[in-house]
Amino acid sequence: MTIMVQWITRPIPGASLPEFIEQAKRGISFWTKYKEAGAEMSFWATTGGEWGEFVFLARFPSYAAYGACHDKMLGDPEFAAWQAAALGSGTVDLIKSSISREIPL
Repeated sequence: MTIMVQWITRPIPGASLPEFIEQAKRGISFWTKYKEAGAEMSFWATTGGEWGEFVFLARFPSYAAYGACHDKMLGDPEFAAWQAAALGSGTVDLIKSSISREIPL
């Protein structure tokens, strides 16, 4: 069963867009570092509807693959340092996040 993790964010008004994107790339690099075979990561700019939002999508072949990646990432002191710096930077606003499972058609 495919699992999709999604974070929708936007830069805080007045924040540097290049800094926001660099922080996103750094955060995504941790997911990429610890992903297992079959997992895919992507980053999207919204151009319709909620213009100005950015979406990070992570697809995993199973909950187990998602959990293994997440556990490794949470045990990484570099990730903890990045997370604290990103949250304190004043550049990002988390709109929403979700974990979804694919329903086969």
